[in-house]
Amino acid sequence: MSCIILNTIVMALVWFDETKTMKEAIEIINYTFAAIFTIEAIIKIIAFKAQYFHESWNIFDFTIVAVTGIFLGLKIF
Repeated sequence: MSCIILNTIVMALVWFDETKTMKEAIEIINYTFAAIFTIEAIIKIIAFKAQYFHESWNIFDFTIVAVTGIFLGLKIF
């Protein structure tokens, strides 16, 4: 839960005409949070197997992680 709160705070730090250093730092932090959430989802899928997708919050979490991964993949190319 603390990662979600910290990620929300970091996302709220974006403002108009921010410095290049600040943009890069926030981007790195967002990549780090994306990795943390992805690892969490993978661990939960391994632990719960098919039961993982029977819980609504897990489906929501997986959807957010998957969409984040897709957008990060598109951003790289």
